Amino acid sequence: MNELALELDAAALQQAQALAAQFKAGNWQAPIARMIPEGDTRLKLGAITVGAKNSLAMINGKTLAEGEGLSFPSSRRAA
Repeated sequence: MNELALELDAAALQQAQALAAQFKAGNWQAPIARMIPEGDTRLKLGAITVGAKNSLAMINGKTLAEGEGLSFPSSRRAA
């Protein structure tokens, strides 16, 4: 995050600080989560873990590292 701050100009930093203040004050729309019916064949994101060395995602019950792929059957089209 500190590296990003070094790349931003003063106006962008002020905008980021204003957004952070709004978030801290609770003036942020909560994300809308939709239920996925059981048996749905679309991709299901289970979790995301971001670390200093490794970032992982759990998709359709399989854990993937950054850059890895996943094959799965699809009745609609290839993904």
